[in-house]
Order: sequence, then C-alpha cells, then structure tokens
Amino acid sequence: MASLTPLGSNLDLRKAKHLLRRATFKFTKAQLDTFVGMSASDAVNSLTTAPSNILSEPYDPLPIEAPDGFWISSPELPNSFEGQGRKRAHIAGW
Repeated sequence: MASLTPLGSNLDLRKAKHLLRRATFKFTKAQLDTFVGMSASDAVNSLTTAPSNILSEPYDPLPIEAPDGFWISSPELPNSFEGQGRKRAHIAGW
C-alpha cells in the first residue's frame, strides 16, 4: 500500500513528470524543468494558484448596438441575442 506520509525530498525528474501528468492536461519541457527541484508542497501550490494570464471575455463586434458586444456578462437572456452561430464560434475559440 502507498504511503500517506508527505514527501520529504524535492521533486526529481520522474516525480515532477508524474505530478504534471496527473494534475494537468499537458505540460511543456520548460514547465517540467521548473518543477524539478521544487518541494512537493511548493509544486502543488504553484499548480493550484490562479494564473496571471486569465483570458478576457469574448467580444462579438456584430451587431454594433449593446448588449451584443460583451454578451456573456449581460443580464439579457442568452437566446435574445442575434447571431447565435457566430457567438458559438467565439466561445469555441475562447
């Protein structure tokens, strides 16, 4: 049975790769290199903090009148907006 005691040593390449495989959808070599040498708690904290590059709300430039531009945060009902197909494409790209 696996041990539940906290990992006392820093992550080596194998353990960092294992953590990133389990906790993310994909990772780069640069990210892997960043995690090698971190403590386990620092690595988990790094993975669970909010990223600084949060995507902004998608904007639909057509039609020009409000509230269609930033329709996601609008109080209007979603089915009241024009161009539903175009808006779905914006969401898919977002």
